Amino acid sequence: MTLCVMHDGAQSAIIRKVFAADIAPKEVPGSVPAGAPVHETGLEGATMSPTDVAHREATRTDFRQIAQELQEALGQRLVAYATGVRSPQAVGRWAAGKNEPREAEQGLRNLYRVFVILRETETDQTIRAWLKGANPQLAHQAPIELLHEDPAAVPAVTDAAATFADA
Repeated sequence: MTLCVMHDGAQSAIIRKVFAADIAPKEVPGSVPAGAPVHETGLEGATMSPTDVAHREATRTDFRQIAQELQEALGQRLVAYATGVRSPQAVGRWAAGKNEPREAEQGLRNLYRVFVILRETETDQTIRAWLKGANPQLAHQAPIELLHEDPAAVPAVTDAAATFADA
């Protein structure tokens, strides 16, 4: 039995088993060459894009820690706006563990995905400016507006953040 690791367009690993003893595995486009280095995911040749890393971190991190980091870096008002809550003090309560974000949790995690991408190369001040400014990659809309209004825009916003961080 031979394991062959393949990657699709979303960079997720698909493991296929090849059982034919008398047929050697063929070179398949997107397959990982033998002896490729082991990366963060533990699969040979598997690498993660900045958006994939940010998604994983936003999914695994406790909402209290997310609220604390975002509150400290961006301020309660900006976090509250992005997540669609009326009271900026709610962010402080989340950070303190007094309340759970409930309906706003996904919005909090979406904002954190963007933050994780940008914090690698940018200051908190630059991240706030980027979130509030018109972005040519987003039809000249501010990323914070898209996060506030349309959860379906998260992939476009994270891609724009990754492009900005790479520039």
